[in-house]
Amino acid sequence: KYLCSRYCVNELNSMYIHALRDESRFHNKVVPIVLDEAKISEPTDQAAHNRYWRQKYEELKTLGDDLPTLQIPLMRSYEEWSKQLGNMLTIISDKLSPQKIKDLSDINFEWIKKQLG
Repeated sequence: KYLCSRYCVNELNSMYIHALRDESRFHNKVVPIVLDEAKISEPTDQAAHNRYWRQKYEELKTLGDDLPTLQIPLMRSYEEWSKQLGNMLTIISDKLSPQKIKDLSDINFEWIKKQLG
């Protein structure tokens, strides 16, 4: 659900942009905790998330002049996410070793405390 929420993806994308799309800077901004049902590890999963936002972008784009002008920035965000979300997920899954919420609760969330310093 997180990766289908425009508010949540906007938050993740903002961290990515503020890190200047640099992997090491992005690492310092993200403490990944992944629910069991989240699918982010495989390239096909990452592509599916890109595809979801591309479809949302296309839906708004087809509205043409009927799209309220105040919604144009949202449409552009959808387009950006359709290109970048897979990259963000690759970094998270390949480099940051996301932790499962169940595993974290078993150890009293010590890993998170350590990551946050």
